[in-house]
Amino acid sequence: MMNKKTITFEIPRYRYFAFTCSVGLLGLILIINSFSLDKAANLFFFCIGLTIILISYRIYQNRDKGFIITPCGIFEKNGRLICNFNEIDKIDTSPFSFKATNGFVVKLKNKTTFDFSVGLWWKYNRRLSIGGMISKNESKYLSIVFQEKLNDFLKKQSIR
Repeated sequence: MMNKKTITFEIPRYRYFAFTCSVGLLGLILIINSFSLDKAANLFFFCIGLTIILISYRIYQNRDKGFIITPCGIFEKNGRLICNFNEIDKIDTSPFSFKATNGFVVKLKNKTTFDFSVGLWWKYNRRLSIGGMISKNESKYLSIVFQEKLNDFLKKQSIR
């Protein structure tokens, strides 16, 4: 969704469904195979399988993810602030940078604490990496939009 002030990008729900089904199936396989082992290994692999299933269910519950790009900054779809445009130093889309899968890196001016959203972004020190469950084309689109919004923000700051 796009208008003059804000741009909304949503992760398709089927990606979260496919991810959680495959990870949940892995947990189920671990639980089933744990019964063929001795008691200590049985308990260990049963607990790991159950934990994997619970984590995949928790990720599926939070499947309504996306970005809202405003003139002020980048937000998650639920309203959580990811970063302001005045915190951004530059946007790095080179293929050799350390980043999330199919993503890009936003280099920040100041250090931040570790923060993340599963399958969408992570932030540590002066790096904000966006990617994960985003396709390569969506990542390219987002990086271009981020760069344009950043340029608009910088132009407004230089006029003042």
